[in-house]
Amino acid sequence: MNYDYYITVSSWEERSFLSAKQTCSEHSIKNALIFYTKEYEENTEENTNKLISLFDDCKILYKKVIFSNLNQLTSWKVLDKEISTVKNSTVLFDISTMPRDVIWYFLHFFNQYNCDVSIIYSKPTYYGGWLSKDAGKPRLIYNHSGITNLDNPTALLIVTGFDLERASQLIQYFEPKITFLALQKGEQFDNHKKNIEIHLENIRTYCEVDHFFFDSFTKDGGYEELRNRMSTEVGQYNIVSSSLGPKPSTVALYKLQKDYPQIALCYVPSSQYNVINYSNGLSSTLDIA
Repeated sequence: MNYDYYITVSSWEERSFLSAKQTCSEHSIKNALIFYTKEYEENTEENTNKLISLFDDCKILYKKVIFSNLNQLTSWKVLDKEISTVKNSTVLFDISTMPRDVIWYFLHFFNQYNCDVSIIYSKPTYYGGWLSKDAGKPRLIYNHSGITNLDNPTALLIVTGFDLERASQLIQYFEPKITFLALQKGEQFDNHKKNIEIHLENIRTYCEVDHFFFDSFTKDGGYEELRNRMSTEVGQYNIVSSSLGPKPSTVALYKLQKDYPQIALCYVPSSQYNVINYSNGLSSTLDIA
């Protein structure tokens, strides 16, 4: 495939570089945009430099773009400015190590500026003992914050992952009548113990819970399964949705929200990340429709 742009966010994870390396060996790319956060510039510097060397070797023109992930408005404006310059282009969008709110920003602007987008997600070989700590205040996403019906109670739709703290933070913040837990199928990365069991056991102590299983590692990121399960709930609740599980589910929730603008997209930041041993290696890459 030939692409005008390859877009990634540099991370401290090894797969941040490995995914780009694999991509460059499989596709023809003219330009690359390397985004990186001001808050973790030092931690991501090694991979950023590797990406620059890779693009130089592959004769890909590149640009580095810094943004602050602590300031939602600033991030929004930076991404708006940069994506406006790639209007009507073909884009290979690598979400492997990208913050979920930033994925939603990009998808919004790709749509706004008529970009033809292909999305890839590279799985690591394994995850470390912990991923993030100290969950912050949940924040709704600009232009995707839902439409509230004052007669309807609040419900949460949480795609769960290995971070119980952020799920608990969502529930305590919004105090929903019910929480729909979308649980990833399979036993990858010890999923049953670290995700399914712990969420079903703990979340029930906060509110009523309805859970279902779906598969985010599919061509649509689990979109069809989420849509089939949640379509009948939209008119009954004010739904706030959040992805805390596999990154492809972020794309699925974005598509769901496009179908049902009443649903809100919500991100839960953390103040601490395991920058030493978050993940290791690269096992496989998923192409998301």
